[in-house]
Amino acid sequence: MSKKTLISLLFFIPLFISLIITVGYPLIYTFYLSFFKKDITTLIPSFYWLNNYIGVLTDEVFYIVLQNTLVWTVLNLILTFSIGFLLALILKDENLKGIKIFRIILIIPWAISVPAYMSWKWLMNSDYGFFNELLVKLRLTDKYIPWLNDPNLVLLACIIGNVWHMFPYMSTMLLAGLQAVPLELYDSAEIDGATKLKKFIYITIPQIKPTIFVSTTLYLIWTMNSFVPYVFFPGGLGHRAETFPIYIYKLFFTSFNFGKGAAAATLLFLINLSLAMIYMKILKLEW
Repeated sequence: MSKKTLISLLFFIPLFISLIITVGYPLIYTFYLSFFKKDITTLIPSFYWLNNYIGVLTDEVFYIVLQNTLVWTVLNLILTFSIGFLLALILKDENLKGIKIFRIILIIPWAISVPAYMSWKWLMNSDYGFFNELLVKLRLTDKYIPWLNDPNLVLLACIIGNVWHMFPYMSTMLLAGLQAVPLELYDSAEIDGATKLKKFIYITIPQIKPTIFVSTTLYLIWTMNSFVPYVFFPGGLGHRAETFPIYIYKLFFTSFNFGKGAAAATLLFLINLSLAMIYMKILKLEW
């Protein structure tokens, strides 16, 4: 073994050990625990076969949570991507006055995550929030909307807050992809008489396709595992703002049903693993 290889291993070993401690062991133990009956009253876990998984899959709350997670993830992805892409197209123009300063300002909601969420919660307050005040002044409504108190609106309120926080990430990623497109392609297309729409469809989209796949897949995984609804509604309004990670958290630390919580966590891990495999497959095909 060469000296260079030995030095590389010495730098790699601490990282490998930390990954085993922080990721590997909790993952294996969670999977192991999902097959046992373990709660706050049980000193010694007893083997429970697949009953924890059956308990999760037959739980009515699980399907409410699953529906909430689907709505939460899909709407977040659509809105964040749409706003981020539109803004990236605008920010791509280097001739706009003050464009560099605006790019820096854009990052702020993403950089200060917790203050961004909490400020949005204040803005959407049902009694004195700026958001309601603005809607009334614009004559879009004649009364204040109870965003944070209406069970039918709580998830939408969470989605709006999360989109506000995360669209700078999407915009930054897509802007990097747009700036990497060779200008020669646009020049050649213009000589051939291509319109702006055709250049966008046949040059821009194909060129930034890898960036789109990477940014949206990562965002999908992050959003699915997000605790934002819990930040907005720690007490919850029934289960109307409860998503998969919050459901797991409550099984562990509210119901103290560790076995069932571990089973639910394992199911979420399998979903994330599937998304990660799709991500790696797409990345391999695109590159």
